[in-house]
Amino acid sequence: MEQNRQLVYLGSSQKDARKLPSEVQELFSYALDVALKGGQHEDAKPLSGFHGRNA
Repeated sequence: MEQNRQLVYLGSSQKDARKLPSEVQELFSYALDVALKGGQHEDAKPLSGFHGRNA
């Protein structure tokens, strides 16, 4: 089940992400793509204090 969600960067997050090593950028990009489609990357962990993935 694929959901069509749009990624919105806040503040300097996009600029900061571009400063990361390319390998990290690729991993983040893939993990974000999985999340935008309604899934969860195998290495992703929910934030503590939030209930569920819809935070």
